[in-house]
Amino acid sequence: MAFTLPAALLPEIAPGKARYRRNRQADTVKAELAGVAKDAVKVDVQIGVLTLSGERKFEKDGQDQKHHRIERAYGGFTRSFTVPGDVEIAQISAEFEDGVLTVALPKAAVKKPSAQRIEVRGG
Repeated sequence: MAFTLPAALLPEIAPGKARYRRNRQADTVKAELAGVAKDAVKVDVQIGVLTLSGERKFEKDGQDQKHHRIERAYGGFTRSFTVPGDVEIAQISAEFEDGVLTVALPKAAVKKPSAQRIEVRGG
């Protein structure tokens, strides 16, 4: 007999639950990835979109054991965020510690407008 999980519970156990914060210096994305190996996590940025992806692999305990109940989600996941235009793409960094992926998106330095006189040409 198969047991299905109510849809309301799925977000609570699925990997990739994340938070996106902004401040004056940088944006920060934190994603809870408990049970996901660091080598299985990928962070990509393309055309203004930050994508977090990875896979939580099913752990086999032994051939002679049967599971009574499994409440963890396994398999691949992907989560994408729109990156604002003021983020310095080349300076984005990621750190994975204690099951939490933290991606820092520093903002580009704002160039102050400089004053300049423009020569008027004509006859």
